[in-house]
Amino acid sequence: MHETITKDERRGFCFFWEYRGGMLIPAAKELEERQSQREKANREHRFARIGLWIAALALVAQVVLRVIDLSKS
Repeated sequence: MHETITKDERRGFCFFWEYRGGMLIPAAKELEERQSQREKANREHRFARIGLWIAALALVAQVVLRVIDLSKS
């Protein structure tokens, strides 16, 4: 089993983790879950930032349009 874990080439396969001496399966599963949660949080944060930029640009556009409207009056 040790050879299977350390010698087989598994890059590009699902659930691949670099071999670390002493790491057991439960620890590897925990690392996988943490990384998955981190990626999900990063994706959600990216969408939140995009939404904030859109809102900020809309506010700037609204101010510009009001200034243009006031200058015409």
